[in-house]
Amino acid sequence: MRYSFILIIFLAFSGLISADVLTYEKALTNLKAIKSYEQGDFEKAEQSFRDNSIDYPEDGRLHYNLGNASYKKGDLDNAASQYEMALRNSKFKQQSNAWQNLGNVFFQQQDYNKALASFRNSVITDPHNEDARYNFELTRRLMQSQQNQQQKQNKDSDDKKDEEKEDKQQPQQGKQDDKQQKQEQQKQQQELKREKQKKEDAEKILQALLQKEKQERKKQKQPPQGVPRGKFW
Repeated sequence: MRYSFILIIFLAFSGLISADVLTYEKALTNLKAIKSYEQGDFEKAEQSFRDNSIDYPEDGRLHYNLGNASYKKGDLDNAASQYEMALRNSKFKQQSNAWQNLGNVFFQQQDYNKALASFRNSVITDPHNEDARYNFELTRRLMQSQQNQQQKQNKDSDDKKDEEKEDKQQPQQGKQDDKQQKQEQQKQQQELKREKQKKEDAEKILQALLQKEKQERKKQKQPPQGVPRGKFW
């Protein structure tokens, strides 16, 4: 079963409104950066957000907005760094969104373990964040699908190795069988040779006995030496 993985990306900005003069300058720069962002000028927006975050490094909202601009610009490493800086600020109220966007960065970088952990933290921080919950489930399904595919590839690879090993062993087994067969043939030939030799030896012995017997019979037919031949009168 194939899934269509479409990540929900949440890039809402954190607005800054205050009567304080210093905070007003901060808010004004922030609004100008948002306007550049909305006009699609992400590089100018990123620069304005960066200037603001440098002037007010302890404000998590500025790092969060800078992270959004960097994300849209395609600078994922800086986006992740800014979201992490925003999350260090305990007073930053949009932590669930920052965790979700950090998860989006890791997802785009195909670091699915970190993405899953970030989406989990987003849901824990705000159980009502349905977008983060959706992204968590989507990432979990993707990881499961990849794991199943990897297991199948490993199994196919192991099966192929077993087949290659078996194919390699078959010629060796064939050589062993040929060698064994040759040894059996040599053994049979040696047995036949010994049997033939035994028959030849037996034949020689028999011929020798027959020759000896023939000679003795011949001797018995000859008259004793010194005895006259003829009839007695």
